[in-house]
Amino acid sequence: MSHLVSYRLSHCLYFLAAPLLLVLLLAAIFRGARPAAALPDERAAAAQAFLAGCGWKADPASCERAEVVIPERFGEVYRQYNELLRRQGYDLTPYRGRRAVRFTFTLAEHPFPEEVGPVHANVLFVGDEIVAADLCSVGINGFMEAIGGRPAEP
Repeated sequence: MSHLVSYRLSHCLYFLAAPLLLVLLLAAIFRGARPAAALPDERAAAAQAFLAGCGWKADPASCERAEVVIPERFGEVYRQYNELLRRQGYDLTPYRGRRAVRFTFTLAEHPFPEEVGPVHANVLFVGDEIVAADLCSVGINGFMEAIGGRPAEP
């Protein structure tokens, strides 16, 4: 009987911890964001074109630009994020310790239910290269998923 209670408790903790990890990751991603209009950058247009090529319509007025540093050592949140990205062919491992620029757009149209709240698209550049892209929502029923653009590796 105690094994069953322990099993249920561990699953309950997992379902409580997963949204918390998502919120922490999104807070780290959105920290330091500024409107892109204040800082002209050709990569913002490239990010929007990339999203359009993947089938997503981004609101250009919502574009925010943030400079970030990809950590040298990945904690659990970055490991999970990188695993999510790897399913779409991205890998942040070669960029550890590097400075990057992230562009965030609110999607003008998306197929997700209203309960997830606004859906954001993040496109991360190192230099002029897109090294990661994801969709996310910080609503109570939010989610995060990688955006295609590179072939997924087996």
